[in-house]
Amino acid sequence: MQMMLSDTIRERQCDAQTAYRFSRAAGYALLGTEEGFVLLLEDLADERHVALYGDVRIAQNVSFEVHAAEDALAMAQSLNAEFRVVGDLVQCQVDDAIVVGGSYAEAAMKAVIYRWEQKKAVTCSNENRGDAEGG
Repeated sequence: MQMMLSDTIRERQCDAQTAYRFSRAAGYALLGTEEGFVLLLEDLADERHVALYGDVRIAQNVSFEVHAAEDALAMAQSLNAEFRVVGDLVQCQVDDAIVVGGSYAEAAMKAVIYRWEQKKAVTCSNENRGDAEGG
């Protein structure tokens, strides 16, 4: 059974920690903490939107879940990710790493987070190596 993106983005796609960490990994302009944050999003038409993740009584303009789900799935596709549904969970495999989410979008977000953290670790390791070599 194939699930359409429009069917999955109507419900909350991920927990607050995953949403916050994905926003950092995706490079969104971000202000706040995991409990609630505001971010600046640009769509394909170069229009800017302010999105709030958290208490929607404060402000509401663009849904984080819709925008992030679309970005996460596109980013996962660029990483040649493979998805599998196992019971109620979705596995997303990128290279030799497998992450699990409650939806396709959450699994894609976690894969993007994994790759971003992996890149940061390599960058830090290379910077530390340069310092140790006197560079």
